[in-house]
Amino acid sequence: MMKKLLCLMGWIFTLNSVLGQISISGKIVSNDEPLPGAHVWMKSNYNINAVTNSHGYFKIAGLNIGDTLVCSFIGYKERVLIVAEQDDNILINMEPFSQQLESVEVKASVLGAENFAFEKLQPLDIYTNPNSKADALVAINTQMSSTTKDENAAVAFRGASPQQTGYFLNGVPLKNPVKYAQLTNTGTLSIFNTDFLKSATVFPGNPPVEYGQATSGTVVLELADRFPDYWQHTASISMANLGYSVRGKLGEKSNLGVFGNYQFDEILKGVNTRNFEDINSFNAYEGGALFTTHQSWGSLKIYQYGLVDSYNFNFEHPSYQDGFLQNAERSITTAQWIQDFGAWQASVVAGNSFSQNHYHFGNLEYSSQNNDPYASANFTYSKKGDVFKTGYAYWN
Repeated sequence: MMKKLLCLMGWIFTLNSVLGQISISGKIVSNDEPLPGAHVWMKSNYNINAVTNSHGYFKIAGLNIGDTLVCSFIGYKERVLIVAEQDDNILINMEPFSQQLESVEVKASVLGAENFAFEKLQPLDIYTNPNSKADALVAINTQMSSTTKDENAAVAFRGASPQQTGYFLNGVPLKNPVKYAQLTNTGTLSIFNTDFLKSATVFPGNPPVEYGQATSGTVVLELADRFPDYWQHTASISMANLGYSVRGKLGEKSNLGVFGNYQFDEILKGVNTRNFEDINSFNAYEGGALFTTHQSWGSLKIYQYGLVDSYNFNFEHPSYQDGFLQNAERSITTAQWIQDFGAWQASVVAGNSFSQNHYHFGNLEYSSQNNDPYASANFTYSKKGDVFKTGYAYWN
């Protein structure tokens, strides 16, 4: 008898709870304009919620007197309501959430001789080029300005050798920016990540004075000044490569991008042993980080890149047959500061390019090491198409 009485009391309590629940419906507006897609939910139970239709109307059930409702919409202040009674004609007015943000001005370097450039490639031009392999220098080699005779990333102009071409990254000169660079300075890919690139400007004729240290032509590469407002993640995988990059904003004025790649040989050699029988091993590790910030005191861009690779293949000669081993290390650091003063622009560029190579075959062993610090200060006047540039540069 007691059990039946308890069950009856529980059923009555449940019935009273259900019968005591109410619903409300209404419209969410801002300045008398409906807000479609606004959210309404119970603060204590997110499962009880509703979304306004194209006319701003909503209906939410399963409520009790005293429940708290929260109304939200992107760009508007949240509204909090206490359920007092059932209501089928509630009107909720949302107020815009206004926040005064300080404007961000990006200072970009002025190329004094840009009018003499033969062509200028953007990242999209590189990606849509079917022969570029998504590589900036390989893309340049597919253009009319290049006279490169073989399939590699070392650019040649006017029939000259690749060693006579100058390369500048964020204003810092570089030597031999190719991967798997052998004694002939050849390689199938460059060290540049197109995802982080802003532009590649090509001067195939006599290089301008501001980009000296070259006798046949010059390639000027500028990395991005800023990234998308959202964080963008990219992953790549192939039979010989694993890669990942992430880039986005740090606050309102700064940007950060980081990437890494690993190249390996196990899968390719495993599935195609015959065609890779002369390659004993190859692998490469590379990574980079780009940081930019745009403040009242100027725009600062810092880039760090590192590469370690190893390449070992069978070397055949009438007097010698054995492996040819190559190990290479690269480290590139660039820093660029730019500030505008009306029609004048001041810039300071500093950087260092370090490379170390080791070759071994037979009883011959060759090692080379280069450390190339660079610094420059420049002043540029640009107005109505007229450009005047002066400065001082030091390259060891």
